[in-house]
Amino acid sequence: MKRWLGLVLVAASILVPAMGGGKAESKPVEKQKISLWHIRVDKAMGPVIAECVDRFMKDNPNVEVENVGNENDPYKTKLKVAMGSGNPPDVFHSWGGGWLEAFVKEGLVGDITADLDKDGWRNMYFPAYLDMIKFNGKNYGVPSEMSFVLVFYNKDIYNKLGLKVPTTWSEFIHNVQTIKKAGYIPIAEGNKSKWPGALTFIYLSLRIGGYDVFQNAYQRVPGYTFEDPSFIKAGKIIQELVDMGAYPEGLNGINYDTGGSRMLIYTEKASMIIQTAGFIPSAKTEAPEFYQKKLGFFPFPMVEGGKGDPSDIVGGVNAYSISSKTKYRDAAVKLLKYISDKTYGQMMADRADRLSPVFGVQLKTPVQQEMFKIASTAKHVQIYYDQFLPPELGELHKDTTQALFGKTMTPEEAAKKMEAKAKEIFGK
Repeated sequence: MKRWLGLVLVAASILVPAMGGGKAESKPVEKQKISLWHIRVDKAMGPVIAECVDRFMKDNPNVEVENVGNENDPYKTKLKVAMGSGNPPDVFHSWGGGWLEAFVKEGLVGDITADLDKDGWRNMYFPAYLDMIKFNGKNYGVPSEMSFVLVFYNKDIYNKLGLKVPTTWSEFIHNVQTIKKAGYIPIAEGNKSKWPGALTFIYLSLRIGGYDVFQNAYQRVPGYTFEDPSFIKAGKIIQELVDMGAYPEGLNGINYDTGGSRMLIYTEKASMIIQTAGFIPSAKTEAPEFYQKKLGFFPFPMVEGGKGDPSDIVGGVNAYSISSKTKYRDAAVKLLKYISDKTYGQMMADRADRLSPVFGVQLKTPVQQEMFKIASTAKHVQIYYDQFLPPELGELHKDTTQALFGKTMTPEEAAKKMEAKAKEIFGK
């Protein structure tokens, strides 16, 4: 009996290590690595993105996300190169419109229509903003943030000079002249990266010609071109503002993206700035006292005699899409949800006063509530031209607008160049 037990124990001592060794040699589950590219590098939104990524990775421990932020213009160049070289990020930021559509046409963006149809995912978003990332009836991304342009101003300077918030262009010009006479820069324009100045051009075109003029010129409707009088008039008004000293010297060399024009506002050298709502979180983190005590804003004024609806706004959407080449599609799609859901939207509102296109986000401050009122009552949202148009035409729009501010091109010449390029691209 003792001999038999001994044999059993010996056998067991041989088998157990063998079995245990088999388990030790099994390979651990390999982590899926995906990349996220975006432009949220400011102090308010950068941490929001980072916490969103951390939340995702905590809920999905088998996925590792490389979080890559870039400034606006370098990002556009970097993404084009990555897309063209066949090494795109798995999830990437865009503004919808023609800029994204160009990648869609090349088959580089993943179609997520079927994903949005599952479990009512698409019902989370305001339909109008979800549609801004839709082409030929298919969804190629999700909206993460509502964006539109306002006129921001220093309330202390306005009060000191006895100025009222303008609703018409003549009232706005009166304020510009009064501010200039008092020794301040009326409008802190920093146009090195071209798009900031284009915001004023688009608004003026919209107020003068109305919403349909640009849409019809783009769609090549007979009788409508990019040489429409409303585009030429917008250029003339910009050059009138330049001539009256409304802008800082060398405005085309001042970089908004790196804070050049914002500093003019913060230090009370300038009174106003025409910018996207992204100016608010920048002010909140860069100049908290200015944000809390002096920051005011109002919609772009109506232009007397213009055909545009004064409630219309210039704006767009910040969105996220997935690459059609991503190795881990399910993980990339899941990250889209995290970076555009109600939790993310509430964090944006609470920390950066940014508006989310998601139902159910609570707006807790007067700034948020007033911005939402302006956005929600607009009859039309004119998407930024450089994001709406095909890339080549969008770049020309920015080039010609910068030339208008620099007075190196007449409004008629700028319009003629735009129309010639449109005919070249569209064939008519």
